[in-house]
Amino acid sequence: MKKDVEQIIDPGRRYGAWAGFPKGHARNVDNCAEQVYSNDREMRSYQCNRKKGHGYRGEFCKQHALKYPALGTPVVYAYRVSRWADGGITKQEIQGWTKEFVTLKNGTREKRQSQHDSWFETFDEAREFVLSRAIRAIKSAQKTIVTHEALIERWCDAEDVE
Repeated sequence: MKKDVEQIIDPGRRYGAWAGFPKGHARNVDNCAEQVYSNDREMRSYQCNRKKGHGYRGEFCKQHALKYPALGTPVVYAYRVSRWADGGITKQEIQGWTKEFVTLKNGTREKRQSQHDSWFETFDEAREFVLSRAIRAIKSAQKTIVTHEALIERWCDAEDVE
């Protein structure tokens, strides 16, 4: 990652180069070093126009600093429980927490509790969540079995009457 970041913060970097404008625009060293894209149809790239001062070597704005943290920034981990497939627990490096969101290492935000995943600060919390879901699933399966057994008994009793 360090090599990638060094290329991004290179003062000689050019933005917005394309076939019709191969040289692109020179980097403004007073602004954030991240390359962003326009929302229009052409999706042209340009340099972020926010002021720098955060993240790796102070070369990024506050928003893009999440993607490129400063050296020595403590590593924070969270535990993700997937609600799909096996419901396994994975440990992932993150940027930080709020009440409702987790900010991932790449700067994207996810809800702490969504229909797909749940995020926890400790492994024990994640494990308890998985165990409670498993117990709920077992109880539901037991109720289904009892219901089906009762139906089978009724059908057998109905056949005995005839």
